[in-house]
Amino acid sequence: MSEIKVVIDEIKEIDVELKRLQEHTKKLKNHKKKLEGVVQKYLEENSTPGFRYGNTAVVIEKSKVRKRKVKKDKIDDINNLLEKSGIYNKELAQKILSETQGVPTESNKLKIVKQ
Repeated sequence: MSEIKVVIDEIKEIDVELKRLQEHTKKLKNHKKKLEGVVQKYLEENSTPGFRYGNTAVVIEKSKVRKRKVKKDKIDDINNLLEKSGIYNKELAQKILSETQGVPTESNKLKIVKQ
């Protein structure tokens, strides 16, 4: 039993460390985003497409980014598409959405609850 207690304590310590690292990573990503904004602003103000810094090239590259949709918006969009195609079936949208997701499989997960 004492071996299991040691393992559980180590799991708790790992969870705490992971949470700390996630918070640190989030701060670093936000700081990186701010710094990239400074560089982009500099390039735009100087009407420069880019520059070289040592053996690093810095340029602004346009890209398309898609925002994630929540499940309700996905279902609404599928319903609208089906209605435009002449299919009026609200349940079909839910079935289409569930088919686009992966197959659910059962697995065991250890849950540790503080008391």
